[in-house]
Amino acid sequence: MITIGAAGLSLAEIEAVATGGETLSLDPAAEGRVAAAHELLCSLAIERPVYGLSTGVGAKRSVAVQRDVDSCLRLWRSHALGSGEQAGEDRTRGMLAVRAVQVSRGGSGVSLPVARAFADAVSAPAASLPIVWHGSSIGTGDLAPLATAALHLHDSGAMQPAPSDGLPVMSSSALTLADAALTLRSIERTLLASVHINAAHIHALGGNLEHLSASALAGQAQAVQDVAAAIRNRVQRPSGVAPARIQDPFALRLIPQSLGAVIAAWRNVSEETLRGINGAHENPLIDVPGRDVVHVGNFYTIALALSVQQLLGAISNEAALMVNRLTMLLDGSVTGAPDFLTDGTPDATGAMMLEYAAASALAEIRAACGTAASHGIHISRGVEEHAPFTPMLVRELGRVDRAFATIQAALLLAQARLWISRGELTSSAARHLTQTYTPDPDLSDRDLTWDLAEATRALAAIATSGDTALVQGGKQPW
Repeated sequence: MITIGAAGLSLAEIEAVATGGETLSLDPAAEGRVAAAHELLCSLAIERPVYGLSTGVGAKRSVAVQRDVDSCLRLWRSHALGSGEQAGEDRTRGMLAVRAVQVSRGGSGVSLPVARAFADAVSAPAASLPIVWHGSSIGTGDLAPLATAALHLHDSGAMQPAPSDGLPVMSSSALTLADAALTLRSIERTLLASVHINAAHIHALGGNLEHLSASALAGQAQAVQDVAAAIRNRVQRPSGVAPARIQDPFALRLIPQSLGAVIAAWRNVSEETLRGINGAHENPLIDVPGRDVVHVGNFYTIALALSVQQLLGAISNEAALMVNRLTMLLDGSVTGAPDFLTDGTPDATGAMMLEYAAASALAEIRAACGTAASHGIHISRGVEEHAPFTPMLVRELGRVDRAFATIQAALLLAQARLWISRGELTSSAARHLTQTYTPDPDLSDRDLTWDLAEATRALAAIATSGDTALVQGGKQPW
């Protein structure tokens, strides 16, 4: 069980809760903060207007309201519009967990029973979870999914709201943040696996290690230096053996710069995601030390949207180089093996279709980059005059994650077939990958669907043998 309130959660902890491996509980100090904020909210609403409590919401913000439990439930019902793709069980648990963490900071003003209900709900059986959808969310809040979850908890008897709980429960991008956290964890595993796989490529293709020189890269970004150091530590080459080329093609030469850019962007998105998960960003925000209610715009997720767009662009660039790397592995003039890594039959096409699969995945990645973070929408009669499309960008990142892993798996499978062709599958250079991945030694023409799926599954196992500090930068993740 993870106790929330004293410290924030990491991406790994959010994933553990979202996938059912951990549960949550509020620590006593957090319960005290939540109760104090709720009490202050209710008392200040008597003295001054408070958005969403003594007023309506959105374009109805100038309408005076006297809240009771019925009006709270009515607010949730009017906002609980499901549309688009249904959220998976992990995203739903993740949303509940993120909202529980956020309210534990003591800035939302929700009542303590509501805070406890969200923390308890993450451990509910799958059949007892709310059904929520990714549609109807924009970059100023996941109002519909959270309203749906609140109604579900109320209707199931798990939560009895206070009259003031209507807006505070919904004032969050918890589903978007949970979606981002889980996608980032998946991308992290692919990135960690890619270091080992790239080291294998450089070794197998006789890459020039000067491109990984610590002194030459000293002026580059830290992530670039981190990638080069990690690969240098894994490339095995006897001293005195010359590289195959003075200058490698970009597909090999630019690995530190390109993969480093992806890792740097991943770190930026992770920082923004964890800031959103572990902070109090509600509107209005309850300032207990200052005895005030502050109307603020911290719900605006443009920084997360822009960082996701940067990561999409970095992955698109690296994916193109990865496809070129795959072409090198399938080219007999580069490897000395039969073209397309076949069994040697003259007209065999062997692993040729890996290029098609990788090219298709690259097209998906490039298409995802068309969702622009700078775009926005006017809603609620212009009261929200620029709501960004952050949830959509995060959903695109999830699709890119799967396509990115497909290309990486194609590279792993091609690398394995090259080792098999050369009789090097049991060599020391191959051992690190083959400890967790057992490729089929049959190089004859056959359907490689299963082989590619196995290579995709192997990425996570390969990643666990690496150092997560490579991606996280050796720093605390929040």
